[in-house]
Amino acid sequence: MQEALEGFATGRFQTKVEMTRFMDRYPELVYRNSKGIGKSRVDRIMDNILYTGYLEHEAWGVSLRKGQHPPIISFETYQKN
Repeated sequence: MQEALEGFATGRFQTKVEMTRFMDRYPELVYRNSKGIGKSRVDRIMDNILYTGYLEHEAWGVSLRKGQHPPIISFETYQKN
């Protein structure tokens, strides 16, 4: 996951399709009964701030704050995606 997100942010993967093809090579990232990652899952992954070690949920009144979990990617990398 980290390599895919950083790869997109740095331009290694030019499109989400390229990123999806990369991620499809890792069965642990694919849903059990699925044939691949899929565009909607890639969109959800790229929009998920939890990978940065932060969390936020405006609907519940939780403003952006540092979580208690380790980051997979930097906040700066997340912002590039």
